[in-house]
Amino acid sequence: MFYPDKAIEEWEDRRVAAMGEDTVVCRLKERRTSLGFTQRQVAEGTEMNVRTVINIEKGKTIPNLLYAMKLAKFLGVRVEEVFEYK
Repeated sequence: MFYPDKAIEEWEDRRVAAMGEDTVVCRLKERRTSLGFTQRQVAEGTEMNVRTVINIEKGKTIPNLLYAMKLAKFLGVRVEEVFEYK
């Protein structure tokens, strides 16, 4: 069962989360750095805590739908370009 408001711990180092057979790949850091943004700028632009942005990039947290949409909007891309469900 998927609970979007709860962070999922214990991601692999490559920012991949596995939930049973479900996997989410996070490309936030790649998108952010390609656009020249700092983690602090992303946090301020999305009204998120900078620690949350860092944890998402490190794969320690999966953002809920609202945060995923805020991140994608700030970066000017679709959610699917930042977070991929496999």
